[in-house]
Amino acid sequence: MTDNQEAAIWLFLFTIVISTMLAWLYIAWRYAEYIESFFSESSFVLGNKKMYSSAGLLGKVMRVGSVALMLSMAALYARRGLVSSSEVLAFPVRIKRALVGLWLVHVSVFGVLIVFYCWVRICRV
Repeated sequence: MTDNQEAAIWLFLFTIVISTMLAWLYIAWRYAEYIESFFSESSFVLGNKKMYSSAGLLGKVMRVGSVALMLSMAALYARRGLVSSSEVLAFPVRIKRALVGLWLVHVSVFGVLIVFYCWVRICRV
């Protein structure tokens, strides 16, 4: 692989990372309180809100990201008593798909970055 090809791949991956971060920032800035309003009895969401409420926009991103994680593994959180199943079922499906999808993209790109970095390091030896 030439240096130009490697740089193009890095640029593409970096663009995806920036795009997902901008999406997280926008969703958190615009919808954090709305999303959290569906989980008014959840100890998990209330604890995160208390912990990150003074952290500004970054705190909102953390709170929305934790809700996305909770929605992606709702059965586990419900079994542990951190959220009620009725709250998860009452959450709008469209927003749930967007949050979980964005979370999966974020985690997948992070994994691809690690694999690509290791692959480049191995090929240069």
